[in-house]
Amino acid sequence: MNKPTAAGQDSLPMLLLLCLAAGYVDVIGYLQQKVFAANMTGNTVLAVMSLAVRDWAGAIERASTLLAFFAGATVSALLMRWRRGRSGRLSLWLEVALLAAACALDPKRPEWLGLVTSAMGIQATVLVRHRQTPVSTVVVTNTIARLAPLMVGGIAGASAQQRSEAGLLAASWAAYAAGALAGALSTPPLGLWVLVPGAAMVLVAALMPRR
Repeated sequence: MNKPTAAGQDSLPMLLLLCLAAGYVDVIGYLQQKVFAANMTGNTVLAVMSLAVRDWAGAIERASTLLAFFAGATVSALLMRWRRGRSGRLSLWLEVALLAAACALDPKRPEWLGLVTSAMGIQATVLVRHRQTPVSTVVVTNTIARLAPLMVGGIAGASAQQRSEAGLLAASWAAYAAGALAGALSTPPLGLWVLVPGAAMVLVAALMPRR
């Protein structure tokens, strides 16, 4: 599989928009179907727990999200390999299309979850960086793990590059949390919830450089 492709060196707005969208759909997915749309670590644990208690229906449902995420990531990787030397712009437009298709579905239907999870798989392959610091926009576990040593080392005694990296990691974590909060507090009509991450994806794809 192709390695994640960085979107550009000065892409802080894109990074924060992507993190916000991931946090939002993660919460909506969990509230509607008790699975995460972007966090596959959590879904793996939930799938295994279902297997352990012989909840076959739950295990299948949660395993299907893993397959949908993997399928989206694989398709995006193939697109970026085909367009070698270019950014993940086409992948993000495909993500926009999947989110738009999800608008027509009830969030409690499995097809809805499959579309949204595939969209997050696509997003996971487009690794965004700002000032040479790459950041994942669909999970924050690694972000927190990278931020902790910088905090322990002391921001005051750190280099300008280390302070910049710490600020970027903290901002991406905050954006993800803000998206999750927006998802938890929102009660949009059927289908309209996707306008938040969908609008974010359109902005990101428009801002992303062609190469």
